[in-house]
This record gives sequence, C-alpha cells and structure tokens, in this order.
Amino acid sequence: MLKSSTPREVICMDVIRVERIRKRFGNKNALSEVSFSIPKGEILGFLGPSGSGKTTIIKILTAQLNPTSGQATVFNQPVAMMHQSAQKVRFGILSDNSGLYQRLSIDENLELYRQLYDLPKSSIDTVLHFVNLSEERKRKSSTYRKGCVSVLCWHAQLSMSQNYYF
Repeated sequence: MLKSSTPREVICMDVIRVERIRKRFGNKNALSEVSFSIPKGEILGFLGPSGSGKTTIIKILTAQLNPTSGQATVFNQPVAMMHQSAQKVRFGILSDNSGLYQRLSIDENLELYRQLYDLPKSSIDTVLHFVNLSEERKRKSSTYRKGCVSVLCWHAQLSMSQNYYF
C-alpha cells in the first residue's frame, strides 16, 4: 500500500490485505464485501457472535477455504499460495480446540509440531522450559487443565511459526 506523506511517498507493506471478499454457502452469505488491511506490527482481533464469519475469514486467509469472490493477500502473496510448505511455516493457528492429541503426551504432541515445521529438536525443550513443564513432558495432554494447554499451545505457535497467528 502506498501512503502519501509530505512531498515524499512512504511505502508501507500490509501483512494482510482483504478486498471485497464474499463467501456463500449455498443460499447463505457468510461474508459480504469484507475489506480490511493489517500493516506489519499491528494486531487485529475478530469479535462477533457465532455465525458472523470469523472462522470463515480465517480459513480463507490460511487457504483452507476459497472465497466466492474478492481477493486476499498475505505478505503480498495471494492466499492460494498458503498451501505451499514454505508459506505454511509462516503462520500458526490457535483455536478454542487446542489441537493437541489427548492420548499423546505433551512431548509427543510437540514432536509432531516440530516435524511439521521442520525445526530442531531443541525447539521442544525451549517451549517446555518457557511454560515450566520440562519435568512433566511425559504426561498425557488429557490430564492438563484447558488454561495450561492454551498457554502451552500459544507458546508453541509463537516458537514454531514465524510471522502471523490466528
């Protein structure tokens, strides 16, 4: 995006740019002409009741869903490019569901993430140390309270993906 300043032009890169996105499911409009941009360093939260399109726009921005019309870019790349492995490591998703496999230990879950993002083994120790769970790494995920799992997942996403988070 080009912003006009005094006599000079200042270039400001939008990390995410959404232009007139529409998404229909059958006869239902899930998104109607949604437009926004997020400059580098900004934080945006999606707030709204169930069914207002929050998850739909996130799925479009992470290439899990195609828009009916309009366009969106992430790091100046069309969202369709987010399917590529090199792009996937640039973002993390943390939803109400933790994404941890309940039957696996915290250590085993983090190992899956580590392999997915092709990170060094030391990344697991870094996450566990930060959330003070190094001594309990073999405990099953199902034995932790939701708040503890949320903190662990959030830090794992911050450590293992590099640029933006949903």
